Amino acid sequence: MRKPPFKWKCPYCRTHSVITKKLHRINFHRICTYSSKYENIGIASEVIECPNDECNEIVVNVFMVGMVEDEMGRRCIDVNNIFGEWNILPGSKAMRLPSYVPEAIRKDYEEACRILNDSPKASATLARRCLQGIVRDFWDIPKNKRGNLSAELNHLRESIDDATWDIIEAIRKIGNIGAHMEEDVNGYY
Repeated sequence: MRKPPFKWKCPYCRTHSVITKKLHRINFHRICTYSSKYENIGIASEVIECPNDECNEIVVNVFMVGMVEDEMGRRCIDVNNIFGEWNILPGSKAMRLPSYVPEAIRKDYEEACRILNDSPKASATLARRCLQGIVRDFWDIPKNKRGNLSAELNHLRESIDDATWDIIEAIRKIGNIGAHMEEDVNGYY
């Protein structure tokens, strides 16, 4: 939750702009509790309008926030005390992919972005699946050469620059953590 004016990039049309008060709204609803540890909380909704006339989409985010008293004794949102955040529109921070990207890859990518906050391991597994789909589609890996992702990537290593290779390897390794029980970030399995 930011206070206007601020720089912003529309997740729909990718236009860079500055969001002013006219394009930004926050609505607040206090949650009344009496014996909960969340005595002073509320729900804030934030709406940002894209100023691009060819887009005009809106972004809606919802926050569970703490409340504080201002210098005049009024309760207001404590932007430094956010308990949770949810993207309502769009449902994720996925970029719109061009239509030439195969539908299966686009759907996996969108799902990986949508579940990132709720299940990072599942999101990483889907990202790895996208990578394998891209490798098979873009480099046209023959069916008899398909197997595990590492073998397929090794088949292509000479065709890929070092910076791209490092990114590919990072996606593969992190995705393996979600895909294989014997691996974990903290080494617990």
